Amino acid sequence: MQRRYIVIGAEPSSSMMGVHVRTGGAAPFFGFPISELSDEVVELDPIWKREILALREQLMETPNVELKFDLLEAYLLRKAQSRLAPDHAVAAALASLDTWRIETARSRLSLGTQP
Repeated sequence: MQRRYIVIGAEPSSSMMGVHVRTGGAAPFFGFPISELSDEVVELDPIWKREILALREQLMETPNVELKFDLLEAYLLRKAQSRLAPDHAVAAALASLDTWRIETARSRLSLGTQP
């Protein structure tokens, strides 16, 4: 998380892509607390190793900017997919809470009490 503006130098004829995520939005992509990177500009090579290098090569070979963004988006979706999958235990707990809430509301209505 950046708390102030940053300036990143670039060589002539070079290009750069970045991803901005909302608070909590980076969790699916990293196996550690993202707060460890607060106020840092971090290259992904040491974190994602070879797979980010392969993506970089694909991006460099793609001439169209829109296709580059499509490629990056597809990569990030694949990267996060396992961590974005719903947890069945959480889903079951939420369903139980919903059922309890409905039954409690019905019970209070039949007794004439306020929720």
